[in-house]
Amino acid sequence: MAEPERPRPDGSAHAGPLPVEEVEARARRLGITLDRVLEQLYAIAFADIRRVVAWDDGTLTLKASGELLPGDAAAIAEIVASAKDQKIYRVKLHDKTPALALLTRILEKFAKQDEQSDDDGEEARDFLLQELDRLEAEISAEEDNRVPAERDPEAAQ
Repeated sequence: MAEPERPRPDGSAHAGPLPVEEVEARARRLGITLDRVLEQLYAIAFADIRRVVAWDDGTLTLKASGELLPGDAAAIAEIVASAKDQKIYRVKLHDKTPALALLTRILEKFAKQDEQSDDDGEEARDFLLQELDRLEAEISAEEDNRVPAERDPEAAQ
């Protein structure tokens, strides 16, 4: 996925990628969240045209826009009506394949992050437990080797 690019002051070409902070600020200002993006991708990826139109015997009937669920409305790419009588003869939904592909990439990225954080956490936890066991063994060995002063004749003198 290409990074957003900053236009040059004269409007020609691009001067390079936008700073992450600027992109995040713009997303906040526009109300773009990961949840909203995922909802829209879900709507497109799992749209069912039967929730939008009905057809039989050559007749296409579109649900009234007020009856459509927001996700179903978002999945509609195009509605074409006849120029002659304004009768709707084609309803096209957005292509599911890119939405499914992008959802898959996002989910894989989340899975990798979970694996990395789990692995990193597990590795650190194991290291910490090993170190604690080692320190406990050292302390136990020192205590076993240490003879109390009252029982050690040389220490008493």
